[in-house]
Amino acid sequence: MPDAAEWGDAGSDTFGHILESRHLQLPNLQRYGLGNIRPLKSLAAAGDPEGSYGRCALRSNAKIRRQATGRWRA
Repeated sequence: MPDAAEWGDAGSDTFGHILESRHLQLPNLQRYGLGNIRPLKSLAAAGDPEGSYGRCALRSNAKIRRQATGRWRA
């Protein structure tokens, strides 16, 4: 996220770090295009993905603080 450093989350990448720490076999998610969203260790992009895939970025408001659970509170 563009504002990750403001919330103390710079460098956070839960899924990426899991893939760096062990080899997962996720053939269905890979086939659907998970590896096409961005480069991921041990999860190659599908040449012709069977599903739709995308990437989003949340917009945060200075009045809202993310909790450790990933939920938002006012």
